[in-house]
Amino acid sequence: MRLLRGSPASSGVARGPWLRVVAEPAPSGGRIAAEAAEAELARLAGAAERAAMDLEALAASVAAGGHPDEAAIFAAQATMARDPALAESAAARIRDGEDAVGAVVGAGREFADQLRALGEEVFVARAADVEDVSDRIAGLLAGRAPAGPALERPSIVVAEDLPPSVTAS
Repeated sequence: MRLLRGSPASSGVARGPWLRVVAEPAPSGGRIAAEAAEAELARLAGAAERAAMDLEALAASVAAGGHPDEAAIFAAQATMARDPALAESAAARIRDGEDAVGAVVGAGREFADQLRALGEEVFVARAADVEDVSDRIAGLLAGRAPAGPALERPSIVVAEDLPPSVTAS
């Protein structure tokens, strides 16, 4: 038997099969020519809307499973995916020559850093949500399907950190 120590997501003792989940880093962006900006803006808008729709579907699924409070997190994330401030910040980065992937990751990190700087626990938690959303949009732009770990049976999940949308997947 292997003993693992860490900070649990819930109280108690667990024994059973476990799965280590390593977070995939957000895709990295690149540079674009000025004439490619309009196409990147359109790609960004499409990926943000798809992310919002995916998060709304996840919220509905979690709510149908009897977890309305958790579903509210994903409904809020869907709203974040459509946030005009996030879109405009990413758009400005695109106009400055970043591709849509780099732009949305950079904009998301910028907003998350601002929330963390407030020092309040609730804002720190929202910073993780903003990064989860911007990473989801970036993943869609990079051709990655949003997916959580594939559990073949009930298992103990071991990870450094899990974004909310991966936890519910």
